[in-house]
Amino acid sequence: MKKGKVEQYKDENFFKNFVVAEDWDGFKKAMEESNIQDKELILRVLSMHSDPEVREREIRNIASAFAVVADQILPKLRRSLFVVNTELIGKSDDELKALAKSSPAELNVEELLYSATLFDNNNDKLAIYETCMRQFPNDWRGFNDAGMVQFEMGNIAAAQSNFNKANSMSANNPVVQNNLGAVALKNGDLKQAEIYFGAATGAGDEVNYNKGIVAIKSGDYAAAVNYFGQCNCVNAALANVLAGNNNEALKKLNAENKECPMSYYLKAVIGARTNDATAVIENLRKACSLDGSFKQLAATDMEFAKFFENNDFIAITK
Repeated sequence: MKKGKVEQYKDENFFKNFVVAEDWDGFKKAMEESNIQDKELILRVLSMHSDPEVREREIRNIASAFAVVADQILPKLRRSLFVVNTELIGKSDDELKALAKSSPAELNVEELLYSATLFDNNNDKLAIYETCMRQFPNDWRGFNDAGMVQFEMGNIAAAQSNFNKANSMSANNPVVQNNLGAVALKNGDLKQAEIYFGAATGAGDEVNYNKGIVAIKSGDYAAAVNYFGQCNCVNAALANVLAGNNNEALKKLNAENKECPMSYYLKAVIGARTNDATAVIENLRKACSLDGSFKQLAATDMEFAKFFENNDFIAITK
């Protein structure tokens, strides 16, 4: 729908409005049950008029003369009734999952794409996306989504092939451009990755995240910090450590609160930079227990130069 254009429903009777007359009976009942001093006089005056318009005018006059009527009676009579008749059309999630595996031809493209998201296993997701690619070979989304799963599974070449196919169907699509940038980044082509991410601007936070990775690898740490923004991820913390923002980096690591070896390693680095020996040893021990490869990294990392002769450090890294 174009901006500024108002679409009309084909069925002009899609909405039906019903207006009811003033609720005289409700007003009368509320007045009778109230403690208003002059209620009998008010009711007697109004009962003299049978014309709804005249009665409404008299009620308005009374309300203006008697503030208590306007405050206690009239608000209770103001109400709207909405009646919505709905009909559920479609398949349940369980039905979609079953059909996606047994009879995918019965599903349209939207149902197939959605059904894949209902599975936790990447192999199941990929199988459905591949089915979508066969049944709807001109829809870029099946190829793009299959590529995303393949990328996550580590099959970068296959992912790139499907992203390229998606790009040929939906040229300059920022979502596809971002995914192609992720492939270029994975392949170490920073220049091409930056071009793709630039073309993907506006596609969401994922693009800024990827731009942050490129900025880190390019040594532009201030830009990386800006790209990651409020993200409390390890890479955002790394960007802040590299930019010298140790306190901000520690805040992000504590906010993420994940059992991640890199997270603990960065906390150890921050501890070394702030002369907190306890933080160095405790966090380095956790990092190396989760991933033994950090032992060799720490043993030669000049961030820990002051601890190379420390017995606890030596015990952790040997």
